[in-house]
Amino acid sequence: MGADWMRLLEAHDWGLSYLHIDERGDSVTLGFERGEGKDGFEFFVVFTGVDGLRVTGWGAAEAKEVRVSVLDGGVFDVRLGFPESGIVFRAPAARLTRSRAYAVGSE
Repeated sequence: MGADWMRLLEAHDWGLSYLHIDERGDSVTLGFERGEGKDGFEFFVVFTGVDGLRVTGWGAAEAKEVRVSVLDGGVFDVRLGFPESGIVFRAPAARLTRSRAYAVGSE
């Protein structure tokens, strides 16, 4: 899966700016954003074939805790939030659907 974009998630300093659960297509889309000084960058990842989706709560605190790991066999394990409150799921595939750099403003 030429997933060089996965290295973006390893930085752990992205803010989760978008979450969409699409039960019709068994997918979850996550959008990430980071602005530093005058520059900003955002990207969106669609996880497909989602299995084991569990929602136990959602809010600003949970959106700050994002963990995406790849298990044996290439399955994505996604954990948003905390064990007692958040969203968890697994997906066999993920793809970067959009990315863009933009000007945040003057410092």
